[in-house]
Amino acid sequence: MPLGLATALALLLAWVLVAPRTPDLAAAAYRVDLFEHVGMAVYDEHWYAGHALPGYSVLFGPLAWLLGLRVVGGLSVLASVACFERLTVGAYGPGPLRDAAAAAGVPFVPLRHVRRPVRPWRDLLGLVELIGLCRRIRPDIVHANSSKAGALAMLAGTVTGVEARVFTAHGWAFRWHAGFSARLYLWLERLTGRLATHVVCVSELSSGSRDSLAAAAVSTGVRVMARMSAASCPLRTVAMRSK
Repeated sequence: MPLGLATALALLLAWVLVAPRTPDLAAAAYRVDLFEHVGMAVYDEHWYAGHALPGYSVLFGPLAWLLGLRVVGGLSVLASVACFERLTVGAYGPGPLRDAAAAAGVPFVPLRHVRRPVRPWRDLLGLVELIGLCRRIRPDIVHANSSKAGALAMLAGTVTGVEARVFTAHGWAFRWHAGFSARLYLWLERLTGRLATHVVCVSELSSGSRDSLAAAAVSTGVRVMARMSAASCPLRTVAMRSK
């Protein structure tokens, strides 16, 4: 058993046995009690100003009612740890992403040449670097953010035969540039969309500006719910971002 998973299992067993009143436990207990009394529901008006229930979880209520709140919570953490152990993060230089990866126990690969400014020679080296990384760890999924890193990662994933290539668009760079720079970023984002198997937009605005690319918009609003199909956890994933 991997060390991270074994450590998480030991800590969770202690948590279940000691049964401390951990943060947000009351909210989880409330949802279990709500399911017990009203069953499956879409909306609850008694928690603060009301909230949409499926946005939190469709399965948690019935599973926690059936198996127990702490057991389902522990199983959820174990599943998350198992998925994170299959993740590798690549980025340039130190920063919050590297710190977050270290805190989560996720392998971090420092990238020397994948940086934010557009520099043709360095970008070519960055592409070679990403192709080498994909060939070395053989991921099942490549996920990338930002226009240039997205184009390089999707191209590297395509060259190395990665089946699932996901690009998340937080905005479109060509909208914030003019002249040659705007045309260059537009070409990059079109290339990224053609090479990616999935494009995820964080807002309807980005989705509506995607230049005819097939994209799914996932809002961060509390009352907006989105369903996305997810692959099973035993996948090797590499996430890339330029800085």
